[in-house]
Amino acid sequence: MEKQQLPSRAKIAAHWAGEESEDYLISHCWVCGKRVRSVEQLERHHVTPESLGGTADLDNLFLLCKKCHDVAPSVNDRGLFFSWAENRSEINEVFQEAVEAIKAVDAGENFAKWLNAKKKEEIQGILRGKLTINYTAYGPKVPVIGPLAVLKKEWEEEKK
Repeated sequence: MEKQQLPSRAKIAAHWAGEESEDYLISHCWVCGKRVRSVEQLERHHVTPESLGGTADLDNLFLLCKKCHDVAPSVNDRGLFFSWAENRSEINEVFQEAVEAIKAVDAGENFAKWLNAKKKEEIQGILRGKLTINYTAYGPKVPVIGPLAVLKKEWEEEKK
């Protein structure tokens, strides 16, 4: 399949302009809001990737900074992409919290390697019945440090 010619970034911004001005849309990442020095620093992202049947139509293109483009989901479900885009800052906060929590409990002791080697089912088995879920107006919330503390204790017991 031959690669489709992509419309200019300005055309993409003009297509999506609504509440935001075109000037804003060609100077900021549409997901994280990072300001860029030039429009060329914004990458054209296919909401539905070409490999999954996406087109170069304006309605299927979004302007992202390199960092957001690198981690954007490649899915053929527009709803999933837009959900990710709307929640990216929250997802980043949770991820950063997890990274900091792992650093805090690891202290160079290979806990991260042990954790990475565990299968999802094993982790679920270790955590089952050992956590309290706090319910907020936005749904269930489990602070990242709770599961990490339980897993670190399991890791320490396995080391003995």
